[in-house]
Amino acid sequence: MLNTSPERRGVFVSIRQCSAAAEGPGRWRIQWEVTNTGAAPLEIDTVWLPHGRFRAEETPLALRLEPGSTVRIGSAVRFAEQPGSVVENAFVILTLLSDGQRWQTFARLRVTAGEHGAPRAEVELVTSQREGSLPATLDP
Repeated sequence: MLNTSPERRGVFVSIRQCSAAAEGPGRWRIQWEVTNTGAAPLEIDTVWLPHGRFRAEETPLALRLEPGSTVRIGSAVRFAEQPGSVVENAFVILTLLSDGQRWQTFARLRVTAGEHGAPRAEVELVTSQREGSLPATLDP
């Protein structure tokens, strides 16, 4: 699990994959654990996984997340890779609301197909940007 640096400006969350359950050929229910590591409450508005080989449609959520608290989010993901295959540069994109401002947080993933093709996503980097601004890299 990667945490964002509290010295940086922006929305501070950590995210990690908790589980992957098969829902059919090439379809998985992925559970993500998202923790608010910042000082302000957040509302998670949407989650989206846009990569062609690790994809979930944008899903509205409207979940409130107090500082220090954690929530689990489910995604219906298409992933049909052979065991041992690796998908680079996949993303979990969260749209967040904090202090009246809208943010996008990008968690870059490296996804490996495990036994029976189950996806195992490792978060490599988290970046965050206020809508209409340039991204700020948030170091792990």
